[in-house]
Amino acid sequence: MGRTDAGRVWRRRPGDDRPAPFAGRRWESGLLGRAVAGHGSARVVVGEPGIGKTALLEHLAGRSPHRVVWVRGSRAEAELPYAAAARLLSGFTDHFGKVPAAQRRALEVALALDDGPAAGVLAVCAGVLGVLGAASAREPVLVLVDDLQWIDPESRLVLEYLGRRLDRERVALVMALRDEPGAAAEPPDLPAVRLAGFDRADGRRLARVHGFLAPDHDVDAIVDAAGGNPLAVVETLRRLATPDQAADLAVEVGRSALPAWRGVLARLPEPARRALAVLAVAGPAEPATVEAALAELGLSVRDIVPGERLGLVTAAEGGRLRLRYRLLGPVLLADAPEPARKAVYAALSAHARRDQRIWYQSFAVTGPADDLAARLAALARGTADPVAAARFLRRAADLTADPHRRAMRLLAAAAGALRAGRGEQAASWCREAVSLRDDPAFLAAAAGRSARGLGLAGRHRQAFDELAGAAAWLAHRDPERAADLLCAATGPALALGEARLACVAVTEAESLAGVPLPVRARPAAAAARVMHGLPPGELPPPESVGDPAALVWLALAQLWSERPDPARTAVNAALCRLRRGHAPALLAVALAVRGDLGFRTGGWAAAAADAAESVAVAARTPPNGVIAFGLLTLARLEAARGRPDRCAELLARSRKEAGPLGVDLRLLLEPAVRGLAALTAGEPGTALEPLESAWSHAEAGGVGNPAVVPFAADLAEAHARSGNPARAREVLAWLEERAAGAGLRGQLAGAWRCRGLLATDAAEATAAFATARDAGDVRTAPFEYARTLLCEGEVLRRLRRPAAARPALRQAAEVFEGLGAEVWAERAAAELSAAGDHPGAKPGPVATDVLTPQQLRIASLVAAGHNNGEAAEMLFLSRKTVEAHLTQVYRKLGVRSRTQLTNALNARGDHGGLPDGRTPQSRESPDAAEGPRRAEFG
Repeated sequence: MGRTDAGRVWRRRPGDDRPAPFAGRRWESGLLGRAVAGHGSARVVVGEPGIGKTALLEHLAGRSPHRVVWVRGSRAEAELPYAAAARLLSGFTDHFGKVPAAQRRALEVALALDDGPAAGVLAVCAGVLGVLGAASAREPVLVLVDDLQWIDPESRLVLEYLGRRLDRERVALVMALRDEPGAAAEPPDLPAVRLAGFDRADGRRLARVHGFLAPDHDVDAIVDAAGGNPLAVVETLRRLATPDQAADLAVEVGRSALPAWRGVLARLPEPARRALAVLAVAGPAEPATVEAALAELGLSVRDIVPGERLGLVTAAEGGRLRLRYRLLGPVLLADAPEPARKAVYAALSAHARRDQRIWYQSFAVTGPADDLAARLAALARGTADPVAAARFLRRAADLTADPHRRAMRLLAAAAGALRAGRGEQAASWCREAVSLRDDPAFLAAAAGRSARGLGLAGRHRQAFDELAGAAAWLAHRDPERAADLLCAATGPALALGEARLACVAVTEAESLAGVPLPVRARPAAAAARVMHGLPPGELPPPESVGDPAALVWLALAQLWSERPDPARTAVNAALCRLRRGHAPALLAVALAVRGDLGFRTGGWAAAAADAAESVAVAARTPPNGVIAFGLLTLARLEAARGRPDRCAELLARSRKEAGPLGVDLRLLLEPAVRGLAALTAGEPGTALEPLESAWSHAEAGGVGNPAVVPFAADLAEAHARSGNPARAREVLAWLEERAAGAGLRGQLAGAWRCRGLLATDAAEATAAFATARDAGDVRTAPFEYARTLLCEGEVLRRLRRPAAARPALRQAAEVFEGLGAEVWAERAAAELSAAGDHPGAKPGPVATDVLTPQQLRIASLVAAGHNNGEAAEMLFLSRKTVEAHLTQVYRKLGVRSRTQLTNALNARGDHGGLPDGRTPQSRESPDAAEGPRRAEFG
């Protein structure tokens, strides 16, 4: 079954009438499953109509290996004494003879199985407990009671009595009670599980298991509008999957839940229901606006009071009144005739502020309204809030009659959604726009924007396919735009760890556009080539690259080519622009890139600050997977510092938060970090498994550059130390070939270090380590250089050359100490002691090492010439927070002026603490660095 509405195509899979699998409620079902798995226990499940109480009980019944007995409350039998108790015991009458005679007699009379005077309630309760206990002796029993609010009072007393006395029986009891506003029934005095609405992730799972193929952002919108009520979500999706239904996402309350809510509203006077309908429509309107709208409709705030008494209304921030239950709004609007709804919109628009006024007016019309659409579009251009801009433009598109103009507004709305971090929504709107207009320029713009949205949503494979498909369609119509799209496709390909796939896209782009590619496309193409192990080609200077994304690619291409200074220049230029733009996901990536660069070049304090900020920025955006890059940079730092527990925590968080989102490059990065952590701990055997896993992922994805993820030298070292020289030499042959071909001296240094570890005599070892030291550089790669010195000292001491070992070990210990690599420094000190030397006192900490990452970020910005307000804006903090941190920075560093602060940070020697790579002097003339981008990001 399908439908096409406003460009959306929603379908249901075959077999729609089959019962859907259970979705969501992992915590609740696990909790109840554990509670009923052992001996006797009782729980009460409480929730509003449609929240999923019955589904949860049915899920428990399906999973239980025990005998299941159902008791369902009925409104028609709620006044019949012991009606529910009779249903409970209907299958256990053969056990009546196993309880005392008085209890048996009481049961038979109460259940109308015999005549006689009415027995006491206690005897009946004890009899029911005895019968169930006798029945459970053969097989445990699970009693499930649905709609407890409709169980007759006598049977409810029996059930509550049972619930308090099951600890010695093999009987479990779970009862579901409707949380109905204003209802007199109170939950039993038993452990309760309150069901809340589904979150977006569970809402998507619910849609999938019911066979709906709605776009995720539409499902999210329905979940939000329905307050996560599963029944309302499913009913709304079912309506929208039916042909000839309205295209809007108005919530369908559900046939079973609607009467319950109407029953609640029936207890209110008619003016109160009308007043609550105004609250349902008003949303974020100011209290004065609501009061004025009520007055225009002949109502007042006093008419809301009956709803407050029933618990239907609650006070929100700023004195605003809002409905406590999300589903109440759709019920109120469904019951209101169309003229009454329009009157509410008109009353609100008459008294709301300008932006809200136009918004309310747009819902008071049906069909196209170009004048209102133009006013909404103008409103979007005038707001700085990307969420509001996207919402206004989406509504403007809905009201636009001309298909081409509608498509343009949809594309503009998608841009706002991208700035707000709503990638799935942006991609869906782009696809809708393409269904209305397909000229080459428009298709290229829509495809690029859609791919960025899919990337934000973690759908990198789909993003690559969309870009490649659009490029194929454009290849003969507009080759230059097709080439641009293919170069853009390298981004999702590299996020997937598919360097080979990225290079194929670059090759096709070059065949379409000719060589060289346009400047805007070269950085991404260069990064793809370098990752695959090929020469980068001609790289443009950073000042000629206007796009921050291209600058990040340029930085990566330089970083992976072992050119740290050009890499720093490019990433700093990207950060200058990104801190003033609206691309938090790209900002998080750029910070992680600079953190990785800082780790490699020895600026570990600044690297930690950059990586921590990357994680913080990524955490503020919708989940999209880029948080993995900051987390993995932090994890590598902790691995090198010898903090395995903290490293493991960061890796676990990366798997949890980025694992489901398609950033498969982390499958190469994560095991490489685990391998380094094991080598730091002196456990080469433990390092083999993760490092071999990294090797496998590199081979599968065509990552032919060993500098992208520096694991190859670690793998060879782990094999060398584990007594596997043959495998170590296999890895070294690959490493040396790739490093020599790409001119990667740092990777060659790692290879020769491992050659030295495998040496069997002093002359061979000395020559290998000398070559490694000549290839390495203590200034640009101090950690790797110190590891070479440590290996040299270890091998020479083992070959009975302690005097020759001592200088290398002394220098290694100094470098490790300066970096903060404590475990490595201790190993060097132990080797030095074994070689007959005893190191002196450890040097004190470097000044910036006493700062927290947040303090270092703030200090760096201030040292770069930014004032407190600018630093606060860049780091999304309040000015007071920045000032408080600066007070602590001055105290810790013992400085009293900004000049002294700058000198203290410059003394660190890495300048990683200067986040935008500028000295105070360069701050005086920002236009030189930022001029080309000022108009684009204005």
